[in-house]
Formats: sequence, structure tokens, C-alpha cells
Amino acid sequence: MFKIKKNKKIFLAIGLIFISLFSLLIFKKLHKYNGVYEYDKSRDKSLILNSFDKDWYWLVAGDRAKSIFSPEVMLDTNSPNRKPIYKNKQNIKTLLINNKPVGFICYYKKSFYEGFIHILSIFPQYRGNGYSEKLVKYAMKDLFKKGVLYISLVTRTNNNASVGLYKKLGFIVDNQDDDYVYFEMTKNLYDKLYN
Repeated sequence: MFKIKKNKKIFLAIGLIFISLFSLLIFKKLHKYNGVYEYDKSRDKSLILNSFDKDWYWLVAGDRAKSIFSPEVMLDTNSPNRKPIYKNKQNIKTLLINNKPVGFICYYKKSFYEGFIHILSIFPQYRGNGYSEKLVKYAMKDLFKKGVLYISLVTRTNNNASVGLYKKLGFIVDNQDDDYVYFEMTKNLYDKLYN
């Protein structure tokens, strides 16, 4: 009789574990992931590399053949460049809408007081839906939370959509030449606009 009670408890425990695992699988299948998430190599890497292949001109300064920047190195080391000081310092975030990656942003603390938004990209089929704004606001909030005093970023002069977005978000033009517009957002200005 003792063995029967013990076996019933074991079967009950196994049944509860099975039901819990099955419920978790169903939840994950039905749950819609919306929001900004950490870069996931298995989910995001090929999409991000494809984005660089198609939009190099818009994402990186200079010609690809002559560039020392490597998106593969960036994704493998979480670094904006090959300098060892920046290894694992870059934040790579992916925006998911209904479980699908729609774009990504890369940013980091360039120094104790300066944050830098390095790369922003929305995949072509998802553009025009306000996703760039969502990613930039996320990066600003995170960088200021980490204690920077200002955030800088650069875009091409002829990238009208990005220039318009950064101005709309309150970034100030710090400098401009024939090729690039240099923007800045101070902590004081951010607090005035967003808090």
C-alpha cells in the first residue's frame, strides 16, 4: 500500500510538470512580443547583416570597400569598433512587433559623460510606422539613465527622414558639413522635453 501511494505522488508530480511545460509552450506560442528587446543572435543576426548589405550607405560613413567597420565584428563583440576598450560596451536592441523583428538600434557610452547613438535601422517593409522614434526614445532614456550628460549622433545630410526625426525629437544641430549633420541632446533638454 505504501508503494501505491508513493507511485501516485510520483505520477501526480510528473503530470503537474507536464501540464506546466505544456502551458508554457502554449503561452509562448500565443503571446505577442511587442517592444524593445536585447539582440538575439539566432533571431536577429542575419536580418541585421542583410540590412547592412542593402543599406550600407545610410548606416555607415564611407565606402564599404575601404571601411574598417565590420558589422560582423560589431555583432560578435557588442562593440562599435575594433578597439578593445569598447568590447561588450555597445547596446544592440531589436524592436519586435507581433514577435517579428522590425528594426534595431545600436548605442553606447562613448565616455563617462557622452552617449552615442551609433546605428539605427528599420527594415524596409516596416518603415513609416513610427518605429524609428520608438527606438531612439528607448536609447535616449537608457543612456541618460546610465548617467551621460549628452547624447550625440550623426546622419547624412541627404537623409531627410532621419534629419526630420531627430529634429522632431528635440535634437539640436551641433555641426553640419556637405555630407553629415551632427546632432546633440543634452540631459537638461531631454528632461525638459520628456519628463
